[in-house]
Amino acid sequence: MSILGFVPFSFDVKQPNTRISLVVTLILTSFNFRWIVTQRLPTVSYLTLLDKYAIIGLLYLGYLACYFGLIGSNLFTNENRYSFDLIMFFILICLFSIFNIFYFILILVKYLNYEKGASPI
Repeated sequence: MSILGFVPFSFDVKQPNTRISLVVTLILTSFNFRWIVTQRLPTVSYLTLLDKYAIIGLLYLGYLACYFGLIGSNLFTNENRYSFDLIMFFILICLFSIFNIFYFILILVKYLNYEKGASPI
């Protein structure tokens, strides 16, 4: 669901209310999804990799809500607003991609270490 955080960038920078409402809807959807998953899985006393990923996704969406509020304020001129928004869009795509690749490699390494330790020698 975090990848849907890029959808509000398709709306005009001068409409921060539309952007923020979409991000808040994504945050509420993520909370609801996390609550449903928690109800279906057995409880454990530690954070799993899925929990950590969901928390980071919520922090990312919270950052987007703050960013959309800031970019919609009067701190920027119209020309600066559009260029800054475009630069931030590409920076966030790069960071999001790097994080997901890193997290996938982390999960793969943990899985391979688990398989190596669980198999008889």
